[in-house]
Amino acid sequence: MNDRTIIRSCTVQGHGGFMTVRDPNGLMLTKSPYIQTGSSFAQSANRQAFRGGMFVHGFNGNMPLEIVDVKNGDPFRLYARSKRSQVQVNGVGVGHGLFTRRPELPAPFYVNGVRYQVNAISAYNSTLGTCELILDKNSGTKDGNENGEGWLGPVTGYTLVGGVRTPVYGQTTNYPTILQTAGNRSQLGNDFTQINDLGYGLLVTNTGLSEMVGMFTYYCHAAYYANNGSEIRSVGGSNAYGNFGLVAAGSDPNEVAQTGTLAYNTAQTAKVYRNDSSQFYAEAEQNYVYVYDTDLIPLPEGEIDITFTNRKALISFTGT
Repeated sequence: MNDRTIIRSCTVQGHGGFMTVRDPNGLMLTKSPYIQTGSSFAQSANRQAFRGGMFVHGFNGNMPLEIVDVKNGDPFRLYARSKRSQVQVNGVGVGHGLFTRRPELPAPFYVNGVRYQVNAISAYNSTLGTCELILDKNSGTKDGNENGEGWLGPVTGYTLVGGVRTPVYGQTTNYPTILQTAGNRSQLGNDFTQINDLGYGLLVTNTGLSEMVGMFTYYCHAAYYANNGSEIRSVGGSNAYGNFGLVAAGSDPNEVAQTGTLAYNTAQTAKVYRNDSSQFYAEAEQNYVYVYDTDLIPLPEGEIDITFTNRKALISFTGT
């Protein structure tokens, strides 16, 4: 399936893969590919198998390459190349990436969670597997005015001085990365009936997107499967006699979790204080208590758990 392509009123049966997949050499721009009023009867092997109706892979157009260096000190113009495989044919390593095709654009690449977008390519040479990448001006980390800084190397960490967070960069040359699928990463459909014995109905993975209206599945291992940061919007569908109706798994490969630590503990121990002569009471049914031996001043709206001496009762209430 490619840009603006439609499959309508077709029934496919006996296939050992998926009825529709995205074209890895294509570019989906103005309109996502679409299947309408179709049927899928995948081959049955009497076991769970990787086959079915629609497979939407957001990374199917990915291209491995290496950032050689910046051009003339400009972080928005990069020399790039692909390397040949160690597998040889007639004494020459098998070429991939830039050796096989010119990338479709615009296409992003991510390094440690930072996004870079390639808007144009020049000096492309399929024989040498090289080209020049021209980045969008919003690419890379941002300066104090939220302007992109381009390629300064991979961000390996951050320093915090005076409340200002500054990235620390690694090597800028000969850095391997993946130029990802260009354009939209979606595939749509409606009125799609599927009988895929222990296969899949709609499988979307690696940031792929799909909208499906009226997809009816039978005997599928999983009817709607969103994997690795993918999204499915659906209405009016069903799943019958299968193992799983809806499945969500994994995480977005382009996201990098930001870790942190609390400035201080949010839980602490304390002792309830009672002194009737000083009017510090702790009567039954009382909705407040006096405490001491705390590590820090209790936070507003915090919860208090009180365990009595006999360890048989635990009372919780919100403190102010």
